[in-house]
Amino acid sequence: MLAQDKFNLIKSYIEESVKTQNSSYLVDRVREMNLDVSGDAHYYRLYCSCNESDGSSILFEFRSYDPSGPFQNLPDVNKIKLQLLQNNQLVSELIERYDDK
Repeated sequence: MLAQDKFNLIKSYIEESVKTQNSSYLVDRVREMNLDVSGDAHYYRLYCSCNESDGSSILFEFRSYDPSGPFQNLPDVNKIKLQLLQNNQLVSELIERYDDK
């Protein structure tokens, strides 16, 4: 599968981002890969995909939001989903959630 290498690379970026609690690192690395971006690319929202000629593809979803309410100052919540597909069938998936430090 041609998309497997990109999936593994993004997976390593996710693991580093979770370990360091740094979502900017993840967004910057994924944007550098020049994947097909759906909508605007921001540090609070990034949806990307990549379709390869052999029928393999990846889907990447990143969302970050501030859960703080009045008189609160809570860290941002980051939700990440990465999928590897072959002919539109799920092969592998990684889902992560963490708070910024």
